[in-house]
Amino acid sequence: IPKASTDVALTNIHNNADNTDYTPAQQWSDLDAYISQDKYLNAHRGEYAERNGGIQPWRGQLDIRILQDFYVQAGGKRNTLQLSLDIINVANLINSDLGVLKVPNRTNLLTFRGYDAAGVPQFQYPYLNATTKTPLTKTFRDDLGLLSRWQMQIGLRYIFN
Repeated sequence: IPKASTDVALTNIHNNADNTDYTPAQQWSDLDAYISQDKYLNAHRGEYAERNGGIQPWRGQLDIRILQDFYVQAGGKRNTLQLSLDIINVANLINSDLGVLKVPNRTNLLTFRGYDAAGVPQFQYPYLNATTKTPLTKTFRDDLGLLSRWQMQIGLRYIFN
């Protein structure tokens, strides 16, 4: 994890579409800001990152099931009609900021570009979105999939005795 700009050799990124450059100085500025916002990376500057050192934020999910049995006499036997209501990720139903899964924006921060004449490895810190020239600024983003949304289902079951 680089502590200073001299710890990593960044190379220029040229955008042919608009003939602009993302210079090593700009890349370092964005990379340094990214490292500073990440608790694990910032605390371990100048060291090698440990395997599984940076962990995903904790996520809790609360599910609720409500069951109601109704007894039915059929053919001289007591059968059961069971009605159920399941609410999955009920915290997200109450508050849209709760129960949201966080996923990494990028797993590899730097792109290896080869070696220079002296054998020094060269890297690039690409934009998160090259079209809009948006740098990567946060480690995690909200997952917009089903795991981050509340869901509800109704069930009906007939139990023969």
